[in-house]
Amino acid sequence: MYANRYDNEMKRLDYLAWRTGEYIICSIGTAFNSQNSYPEHPVTMQPKVVVNEDGKEEPIDKIRFMQWAMAYNKKHGLSDKSE
Repeated sequence: MYANRYDNEMKRLDYLAWRTGEYIICSIGTAFNSQNSYPEHPVTMQPKVVVNEDGKEEPIDKIRFMQWAMAYNKKHGLSDKSE
């Protein structure tokens, strides 16, 4: 019983540390690049979709991955275009 409670508490603390890391990454990104911004709302309350210039909804995760991929490609001198 005590061991289960201890394991559950360790899992909870590990999860909280992981969530805290999300905010730290945002803070560091904002400090080093003015194009990054700190979240206006708690991470869990961020919108899941955004409306693009064409008026279509796109998943925010897709947009963030594309931004990451473009930055990675630029850093490593790779082309953004698929061949």
